Amino acid sequence: MMLASASYHRLYSTSSRSVVSALLKSSSAAQENVTIRGWVTNMSKMGKMQFVHVTDGHSPATIQAVVSRSLLSEDVTLGSAVAIVGNWKPSRGSQQAMELVAHSFRIVGRNDTTSFPFSLKVGSSPDELRRSLHLRAKNRSFASLLRLRNAATVSCHQYFQEQGFVHIDAPLISQNDCEGAGQTFAIAADCPSTDQPDEAHQFFDRDVFLPVSCQLHLEAVASALPKVYTINPAFRAERSLSRQHLAEFRMIEAELAFVDDLEDIMQVTEGLVKYCASQLMEQQEEIACLQQCYQSDYSPLALSMPTSQFPRISFDEAIQILAQHSHQFSCAASEKTGLLKEHERFLVQHCASPVFVTGFPASTKPFYMKRTDDDRYAVCYDLLSPVVGELAGGSVREDSYEKLMERAAAANLANLEWYMDLRRFGATMTGGFGVGFERLLQTLLGVVNIKDCIPFPRWYKHCHL
Repeated sequence: MMLASASYHRLYSTSSRSVVSALLKSSSAAQENVTIRGWVTNMSKMGKMQFVHVTDGHSPATIQAVVSRSLLSEDVTLGSAVAIVGNWKPSRGSQQAMELVAHSFRIVGRNDTTSFPFSLKVGSSPDELRRSLHLRAKNRSFASLLRLRNAATVSCHQYFQEQGFVHIDAPLISQNDCEGAGQTFAIAADCPSTDQPDEAHQFFDRDVFLPVSCQLHLEAVASALPKVYTINPAFRAERSLSRQHLAEFRMIEAELAFVDDLEDIMQVTEGLVKYCASQLMEQQEEIACLQQCYQSDYSPLALSMPTSQFPRISFDEAIQILAQHSHQFSCAASEKTGLLKEHERFLVQHCASPVFVTGFPASTKPFYMKRTDDDRYAVCYDLLSPVVGELAGGSVREDSYEKLMERAAAANLANLEWYMDLRRFGATMTGGFGVGFERLLQTLLGVVNIKDCIPFPRWYKHCHL
């Protein structure tokens, strides 16, 4: 067992840095006994030599390995996992400056191309890849998407940390559904065991849910820590089959204490989007690889982010703009209907920029949002962006205990006593926002379908692995 463990360690332990990228950046610097572990992306034969292109998965980059046929105990297939040891030296061919001349070649895991569900050499469509979620990462474009997703996650944490926020792990089981919109997943209360008394069957003492948002819990922590955030799973029992919705997704949420001005929250939101865009802008090789499969009419915002401040318009101003172009829409925008996707996308095009829309009718917004003095509007905003329309939403929170109690009762919301308590014990004005992480990726990368921005999407009637 010790020998097997040591062998495994020698084969798979590696630096977190890409060997392939490092070799390519080394230009004409020859090296001996270089080890590459990765997957075959292309190959060709010439006489007694086989030319194998390999990626190590850390980047889209590949190198060419020159392998003597005498080193091969079986045929190499596309997608096979291989381990190669050789000398990095100037290439005899004209297509690359350097190549790896192998003196050891091992097929670690052979790919059965006869039954593999999509082509690894010819471009596959997003729809085709979506039918094989467990193998989708083997597609070069989707692999780039996953690396870009990682880069965006790191960027979000860096932004908040640099702004003095504290990261909070919010619960994934809650007695409150936050929005009160009735689209939460309820968790079965009964335990599966049947050999206990009836009262023991119920695990929790009340109905519980998977959260749509962690906002209420962040508000609780913001009553003592002035800047908090989370990047947490969120769940919505959304029955839509559109390209904009998932049943399980990630939410970036932040809460700030001592805030009573909506502009302060919008600045943090805009700063987050621009910071992530600037970080992804450095990943142009990955974005180019992504677009080989995930092409769309939308230009990646990460490559064309406006340097000026995002426009701010009121909901009433948005309605006026849309009314002037009403012939372009299937349904008119109004206080009752709000803004539909077609309206949101038009406003982004009209402003030639992501745009904040502020002051939505109070009757359409959740109980926790502060209202204007005449109670007509909520002190809130939506950030609209290309591809997705609504990208983020934020508000100043209602700080009046009496008003919250009144609204919760009118909406028949239960189990909120703890939330009301926050207004009684050292409360401050607070405000915060939420950004759908997959929607952020869509708009920054120009990916049309949200299901292509997450490794294993779950949506209505689809949870197959």
